[in-house]
Amino acid sequence: MNDLQAQIRIARQAIEERLNSAIRGFLERPMSIGELGLHLFGRVPEINLASTAVGMCLAVIEYLLGQGIIREVEPRDAVTPIRYVAC
Repeated sequence: MNDLQAQIRIARQAIEERLNSAIRGFLERPMSIGELGLHLFGRVPEINLASTAVGMCLAVIEYLLGQGIIREVEPRDAVTPIRYVAC
């Protein structure tokens, strides 16, 4: 596919689908970054793909926090990971 506009449309659609999937997940239950990764990508066996997935999860969380769509849930102790939930 050589059409740049078509490639941009496809990328935007993939991002929108991932954001919508994340929002649905946060509406169901609070999730940590790791839990969001499992929700969006399942188990990722290769380390280079896993690091990309983590980066994408961080971007999704930062975006949704910035938009006021999710909020942080305070952990109960120092060991429990921070989770996020839909507002």
